[in-house]
Amino acid sequence: MEEIKNKKRYFFIDYENVHDAGLAGYESLHAGDTVFLFCSANAGKLDARILAGMQEAEIACYIRYVETGTKNALDFQLVSEVGYILGQDIEGNKCIIISNDQGYQAVRENWKKRAKNSALISIFGSVDEYLNANTEKKPEETAKSVLSITKPAEETANSAVSVKCTWKNNPEFCKIAGKLNLNDSDAQELYDIKNGINGFPDASQRLPLLNKAILHKFGSGNKSVDIYRLVKPLIK
Repeated sequence: MEEIKNKKRYFFIDYENVHDAGLAGYESLHAGDTVFLFCSANAGKLDARILAGMQEAEIACYIRYVETGTKNALDFQLVSEVGYILGQDIEGNKCIIISNDQGYQAVRENWKKRAKNSALISIFGSVDEYLNANTEKKPEETAKSVLSITKPAEETANSAVSVKCTWKNNPEFCKIAGKLNLNDSDAQELYDIKNGINGFPDASQRLPLLNKAILHKFGSGNKSVDIYRLVKPLIK
């Protein structure tokens, strides 16, 4: 294994799970960040332009090609590399797993108990989702930004503006949107609300802020109750 020095932020991409969508936002990574791309024969072709972009931005990128001889082989190798990096410097290194596979939560909880630090490992569906959730803002600015993106549902329904549906890259959120029968615009707005609230620094205020944002967007009623119930588990 290559020796990685003086790196603090490590991204572990489960490319078999997220494909190119998981790398969305890589342009905003910093020189000095390290990316591990875990690929297999089941992952499809990697966009060479992404690798070229990382090289140009001086982002260290290591491709780990995994032979798929056993079930979950890629997951096991990704987790072993996470453990190796944390073992190098458990206080200074931060590991971000990019995957929609919720099985990685067990890894996060294990390290949380061992090191008593819930920030060691983060799990997001894409690089962009992680960066949006971890942009450092003052609490009042974060709250305002979350509420400022909400519009009454009837305004959104009547809008002809094209919507970039990044929520469709998150299978877990897709299930929620389907259960709620949300249109693309409402689903995207709710997805942005969820990501913004997860970036709110005071964890004790995240659920009240979620409730306030949902009421602001959808009004009071059974639909808002259902939305809160389904989105609540996604608030970290």
